[in-house]
Amino acid sequence: MMTDKFSFLNTEQQTQIENQDNIFLRAHLNELLQKTTSCLDHPTVLAAVSGGPDSMALLYYLEEIQIDYVIAHVNYHHRPTASRDEDIVRQFAGEHQRDLWILHPTFEQGNFQAWARKVRYDFFVQLANSYSLQAIVLGHHLDDHLETWMMQKKRGSFPQTYGLQEISTYQDVLLLRPFLNLQKHELQDWCTNHHVRFGIDESNLENDYLRNQIRHTCIEPANFPQKMHWLKELEADQHQLEQIRNHTQQLIAQNDAQKILSDPWGWLVLETRLFNQTKRHHSKKAMLDLVQKLKSDPYQEIDSYAIQIIDQKIEILPTSWVPFYVDNLEQLQSLCKSHYRYAYFELSTTGKRIQGFHVEDTDFPCIIRQSHAHDALEQRFGTKKINRLYIDRKIPRAKRMMYPVIIGQNGLFFASLAGCNPNHFMESQALYMLELSV
Repeated sequence: MMTDKFSFLNTEQQTQIENQDNIFLRAHLNELLQKTTSCLDHPTVLAAVSGGPDSMALLYYLEEIQIDYVIAHVNYHHRPTASRDEDIVRQFAGEHQRDLWILHPTFEQGNFQAWARKVRYDFFVQLANSYSLQAIVLGHHLDDHLETWMMQKKRGSFPQTYGLQEISTYQDVLLLRPFLNLQKHELQDWCTNHHVRFGIDESNLENDYLRNQIRHTCIEPANFPQKMHWLKELEADQHQLEQIRNHTQQLIAQNDAQKILSDPWGWLVLETRLFNQTKRHHSKKAMLDLVQKLKSDPYQEIDSYAIQIIDQKIEILPTSWVPFYVDNLEQLQSLCKSHYRYAYFELSTTGKRIQGFHVEDTDFPCIIRQSHAHDALEQRFGTKKINRLYIDRKIPRAKRMMYPVIIGQNGLFFASLAGCNPNHFMESQALYMLELSV
């Protein structure tokens, strides 16, 4: 936690820190690199910059500590001065002979802030990978750290961590923030005193976004001691958050449906598990509603996922899978030999009789897909709907959707856990579909 840098300072000591002329002495990128990329003798990083005072100070900081870097800038053309900021970055890159990459994305619809964040971070990662760089360096500062925490508290969210982290990752690439113990005005004053050109994003002057409202009403009027007080509150919130997360992780590991649905943090267990599946967060209200629904009906659907209580455990399974097309017998045999997995099943060359089937060249091309309600399988004593066969075998509803079938040129000839039709049965089968544990 960055609060370690300021713990137990009295007011006089805090003032001394704030008045240090060379603020870069308090930045510590080399320390972060030693923690994360110590195997590199001469690390190169990607500097993600906007053209504002914090990012321009970051570029001069990298020059001062003599670390090689590549520059990345995104111009959304979302405001009149966007081209000015691009020009500032271009000028710096030219004067210092640094590689510069600029993205000009086009916004179509949706939440601009969420879209812009994803676009720029995806761009940064793409560049980092192309240069084989392990780290992206960002100019986030103390004010950003506190604003993020206040936003999270205002929205009632339960993130993995409060505020920003000095070291984090995005798509397996490191994000390093060496300025988290520097204030915004310190970075801007440094640029002004050293005649460094920078741009001010005028959209930040409005109160259209929650972050701007917090910035103007709380962060900007606050003095250094007040910010240190908030940091201690943040640290206490983070400690409490870690305790809650540890508790929910224990509930996830146990996966006892009764405990989860009766626990005050059961909604967070469901939210965490759904996020792991969908990579999308759900509101507390939606999860509390899901808890109540599961208490009265053990089967629910949300975001194309089925949530069902099976044997006193909560299972979360997709309700749909993309069909898999197999062109010929050689391809299918290859899939079986390589133990190809589809949904929660695996093709194999060995297995039990009910898991096996025989095919001919005339069956191809064939399709492996999830079973549908109207699917039926021909058996020795007539044709029966597959869903009815699964119900007879007491297979839970959520799992039924996951059981694949194979359809050839003459129709459906195999269903997982139901077997194959008489024309595709042999005493010694060659191909099998095995169920895997969920």
